[in-house]
Amino acid sequence: MKHHYPPLATSIILSILFLAYSKGKAYYFFPIVLTLLPFVGVFFERVIMPQRRWLLFPLGFILLLGTILIPFGLPIYSYAHYMDTIHKYLPKNVKNGKEVLPMQEYITKQKWESTMQELKSVYDSLPANEQLNCLIWGKHYSQAGAIELMKATYGLPNAFCYHGSFYSWAPFGRMPKTVIAICYNDTSEEFFHPFFEEVTPVKKLYSPYASNEGWVLQTIYICKKPKQNFNKMKDLFTKRIFE
Repeated sequence: MKHHYPPLATSIILSILFLAYSKGKAYYFFPIVLTLLPFVGVFFERVIMPQRRWLLFPLGFILLLGTILIPFGLPIYSYAHYMDTIHKYLPKNVKNGKEVLPMQEYITKQKWESTMQELKSVYDSLPANEQLNCLIWGKHYSQAGAIELMKATYGLPNAFCYHGSFYSWAPFGRMPKTVIAICYNDTSEEFFHPFFEEVTPVKKLYSPYASNEGWVLQTIYICKKPKQNFNKMKDLFTKRIFE
């Protein structure tokens, strides 16, 4: 029987090398589990099962016990229920005097909903002629991604970003006269000054359980009178997409 393992093993190794070369984050590689599981199944069936079939019972029992731990590893409850029932049993994770939730997914929905509401209020405050061509600059790819996913619900304009993969989708041509920018507190107001003549902070959003000290605050700016077009912006950020 012909084995097809070498090509699969080679593809896994190449994936690791390409992600490392591209400076990919560790969690980008998590889907590899879907490839490894069949290998484990084949190994179990051909090597373990013929001689140690009795292992099915203790392993099955261990897997059943694992269902009790699901709420501690997966965000299956609401944020309120998690805080009242699960979180109190977990060791406190404190960074720089601030508690951090072990699973950020529990606050993600609440965080982005409030962010979209604040962006909407800023957008609605603009004059009609500025709203017409306004875009939102999400400094971090998570901000741009959230806006693109939720813009239809909140009536927001399109987002652009030069962080990570979003650099590939950045627009070309003239920049609008008014841009709404949003960034975390690891980016200061000075970051935007080289690109606009006017940069005005208008909102600050606090996230009490942020996983990173630099993500505790988000600041929304109104930026006017761009100093360059989108083509030049693309050139300026060619070497800065991981910034």
